[in-house]
Amino acid sequence: MALMTKNLLGESLKKFLEKKPLNKITVTEIVNDCGVNRQTFYYNFHDVYDLAEWVFQEETEKIIENSKALNDWQEGAFAVFEYLRKNKNIVLNTACSVNRMTLENSLKKCFRPVIMNIINSKIKEENHISDEDKNFIIDLYVVIFVAFAFEWLENDMYDNYEKNTDKMRKVISGSIQYLIDKFSDN
Repeated sequence: MALMTKNLLGESLKKFLEKKPLNKITVTEIVNDCGVNRQTFYYNFHDVYDLAEWVFQEETEKIIENSKALNDWQEGAFAVFEYLRKNKNIVLNTACSVNRMTLENSLKKCFRPVIMNIINSKIKEENHISDEDKNFIIDLYVVIFVAFAFEWLENDMYDNYEKNTDKMRKVISGSIQYLIDKFSDN
């Protein structure tokens, strides 16, 4: 029952985020829209920002779950950017209202499994690379993707992410193997 209530509150929040920034949405609006009382809201969430963080965590988990079946990083990146594009108003109205760290952490959670799959597929038997070094390489590329996503968001999602992701593929294709070889013990 609690998950159903959280989903109801989350859907209401997303409906309001289509029209206005997160910092302009009130608990009263959400509970009135859902037909629940304020106590129900506060039983589940500390405030509207807490609800927003939960919503993005849930959305992130869906993207990650769906990307597990994807074959390559470019498809995974497309899935993340497509989600952002489809939810443009929600994302932009949240981005302008929350601290950057909340959105950045959600994007990192989306991109990390995609990048991890790439790195793991490129490591060969002869590459003896420590977990610490492997995680460093993964984190490096996650930061690149998150920075790319923020740049795209800050430009009102104007650029064509498919074209830019293809350019990133050209850069990343050789550089991942290069870094793996450089960090390899052999």
